[in-house]
Amino acid sequence: MKLLKMGSGIIFSALLLTGCSGNIYYKVTDLAPNKYRLVAKGTGFVEKNRLDEAFQKHAVQLCEPKHAQIEYSVEPYKYTTFGGGMNYDHDAFQATGTVTCQ
Repeated sequence: MKLLKMGSGIIFSALLLTGCSGNIYYKVTDLAPNKYRLVAKGTGFVEKNRLDEAFQKHAVQLCEPKHAQIEYSVEPYKYTTFGGGMNYDHDAFQATGTVTCQ
């Protein structure tokens, strides 16, 4: 299971750099039994409210069938993609928080 988590971080980074339109990428880190750090990063085409809703939904799914207690924030961030010999800077939103399953 730990190998899968390490690989998912690499995939998370690679997919984020592709700049796919409208996608949200998640990273889950175990903090303790039934407690996780959840990061959701949207591309520049993902609106803040959509990212917010997606983060909450993913947190609930992470805890099912238990109840999810979620503490998080949604903040802007920047990322860069490369294409045609040029770098392109993008503005987007990311949600970061702690999910406790009860």
